[in-house]
Amino acid sequence: MIFNDKSEHRLCAFHLPLAVNALKLLMRFRTSLLLTSGWLAACSHGLPAPTYSQIQDTLAGLEQDYPAIAQRLVYGKSVDGRDLVALRIASLPLRESATSVLILGAMHGDEYMNIVDRLGGWLLGVSDAPWLSGFLARGHRIYIVPIANPDGYENWRNRRFRPRRNNANRVDLNRDFDVIATGEKRLTQPETRGLIELLERETASVRLVMNYHCCAGALAYPGGHYKFYMPDVDKQRHVEIARELHGILWGDIEIGDWKSVVDYTGFGIAIDYFYQRYRAVSFLYEGIRSEDRLFPHHAEAWQYLLTRVMDAEK
Repeated sequence: MIFNDKSEHRLCAFHLPLAVNALKLLMRFRTSLLLTSGWLAACSHGLPAPTYSQIQDTLAGLEQDYPAIAQRLVYGKSVDGRDLVALRIASLPLRESATSVLILGAMHGDEYMNIVDRLGGWLLGVSDAPWLSGFLARGHRIYIVPIANPDGYENWRNRRFRPRRNNANRVDLNRDFDVIATGEKRLTQPETRGLIELLERETASVRLVMNYHCCAGALAYPGGHYKFYMPDVDKQRHVEIARELHGILWGDIEIGDWKSVVDYTGFGIAIDYFYQRYRAVSFLYEGIRSEDRLFPHHAEAWQYLLTRVMDAEK
C-alpha cells in the first residue's frame, strides 16, 4: 500500500486515540499489579522498607555500640544464600541454664511491620532500667530475628514476581515446624531448621515467644489444629496475658487460639511448636497496616512481658 502525506496524517490521527487508550489500559494494569502485589499485600508502615543488608548492618552496629550485652549471630543461610541473622541480648559470660525469649518478624516475607527490627535498639537503649537489667542479671537472654524469611522479604520489597509470603522454595515457614502432637517431623527448610538448631545449641529453655505477622488485627495463642491440646491452666495463663496486652496495644484486636482467630486449621505453626516443645508462653500477633505508629505501645508491651517472665522465674 502506498501512502501520501495526507493519508499518513489521517492514519496517525485515526490510531492516536487507540494508542492513548491502550497506554491508559497498560498503566491501569500496571497500577493494579503494583497494588495487588505490593501495597495491598504489604503490611508495612508505607515508608520504604530497608534492605535486608541494611537490617544486618543495624544489628552489627548495635553489637558494636553495646558489646557487653549485644551479639549479632549468623545461624545459617537462606535458600537463596542470604545470612540468617539474629540479635542476642544477654549479659556475658553466658549462663548454661539460661531462660530465653524469642521475638520473630517477617516469617512471611510480605508482612513486615517495622516493629521487630526496632525492638533490639530500643531494648538496648533502656538496658539500664531495673526491669530489664534485672532480667539480664539473672542470666536470661532475648533472641530477636527481625526478618525470619529474608528471601521472601527481598522479593516483596523489590516487587518481584517470586515467592514473598513463602520462602524461595515456596514453603510457608509458619507451617514448617515439627507437629509434636502427631509426631510429624518437619523443619524441612534452612530458615526454620537453622533457627531451631540455634536455640537447641544455645539455650536450656524458651520461656516466651512472639511471632509478628500482619494484617488481621489479632493476638493468637497456641491451638492451630484439632489434635492440639493445652491444659486449662496454661490456656488461662495465655488468656490473662493476652487481655493485658489487649489493653496495652490497641483496643480492636481479636483474642483466641490460632484456629479460632484465623478460622482454619494449621499444622506446623511456630507457636504450637514452641509451646509443646518448651511449654513456652507463645503468641502470634497479627498487626495492622499502620502498626509502626504503635511502636511505643509495643515497647510498653515488652516491658510488661519481660517483667512477667522475670517474676515467673524467681
